[in-house]
Amino acid sequence: MKTFTLFVAIFCSLTASAAPAAPELLAKKLRKKPSSIELAYDDQDLRIPNAIFVIGVKAKMPDGTELRTRNWGGKLGMKNFRFEVSGGQYQFGKIRIAPDNFSGFVTIHVSARKFPDVSTSVKLPLNKEMQLLVDHKALGDAAPGEKYRLAIEAIFDNGYRLPVGNRKLPFKNYHFQVTGGTIRRGLVKIAEDPDRIIAHRVAVDITPKSNPDVPTTSFFPLDYIKRYRYSNGGAFGLSGFNGRNGSGGGPGQSGQQGGNGEHGDHGRHAPVVAVYVDVYYDKQFGGELIVAEVISEGRFTKYLINPTGGSLRLSAVGGSGGDGGAGGDGGRGGDGRDGKVRILKEQVNDSTYREVREIGPAQDGGNGGDGGFGGDGGHGGDGGDIYVHFTLAA
Repeated sequence: MKTFTLFVAIFCSLTASAAPAAPELLAKKLRKKPSSIELAYDDQDLRIPNAIFVIGVKAKMPDGTELRTRNWGGKLGMKNFRFEVSGGQYQFGKIRIAPDNFSGFVTIHVSARKFPDVSTSVKLPLNKEMQLLVDHKALGDAAPGEKYRLAIEAIFDNGYRLPVGNRKLPFKNYHFQVTGGTIRRGLVKIAEDPDRIIAHRVAVDITPKSNPDVPTTSFFPLDYIKRYRYSNGGAFGLSGFNGRNGSGGGPGQSGQQGGNGEHGDHGRHAPVVAVYVDVYYDKQFGGELIVAEVISEGRFTKYLINPTGGSLRLSAVGGSGGDGGAGGDGGRGGDGRDGKVRILKEQVNDSTYREVREIGPAQDGGNGGDGGFGGDGGHGGDGGDIYVHFTLAA
């Protein structure tokens, strides 16, 4: 019995020593009142909206010693202190700066829980962009209606460099204004109308919300080398109605034929297109440009075309004829009929007869009705006329 008790005691002791203790259980409590406390942080951390950085606390004791929190090389637990943050959020020894904090600062107030009159406040400045480096990646021609992507790198006041357009540094941290197009998440679409483009280039103004004093303007020059296409088509003809389905036949009778589908309507004639073409020398562009103005049904479209490699293809296509209606399904054939039944008497002996039931062959069911013919498709509409007016130089 004594051996068993001793074994249990030894086993429990080994089990308790093998289990890892929680960090806060190992952390030291602040039992004596410190003379002062100080917030500890790494000044080399990048502090920008939505960024996270580590903080600690140093407590100076009356005997001249200094106690530090566990995350700053000491033994004090963070629960010995209360944290209040303006412009961010405290959690487990870290500060997350608010994603919409563009004020330039985050304020942290620290006090000892057991000795609330011992406290300190620190107003930490956030890092700001000092320069934006912008590059362009063309996703098509350098011409109206095309797209290109911005590649932006931000350089901060502490030397950090980060690309723009990710979770660490999203596009929403900046104001964008485009002349000659639109922008969404760094993707720029050049305006379709060349009259909206100034000096033959798209201008994008980029301003950091954290530092409005360092705006950057990016220019994307156009060369108008593009194979433009203008297509003006007639309306499609309406499809014909489907034929009605035939009805089913009675027992042993054929089904009725389905109705024929209707013909489709003809396609509409394409509208007339008028084109006015001229050429001129553009000083800002530094060369000749062809200007083409296309008018059809009150719609006006303008093109600037580089005669070296650029072109404009015009088409006026009549609408397709409507599809013919489908023929109706044939009626279902009637069911077959059972064979006729006859009762016969068969003699067993001189005085006895028995009845015998005899069934004749069954009759075939009726044939199904023929399906109706599909309607013819309508004729396509005629192509429209294109009138080209051009100057001698063009």
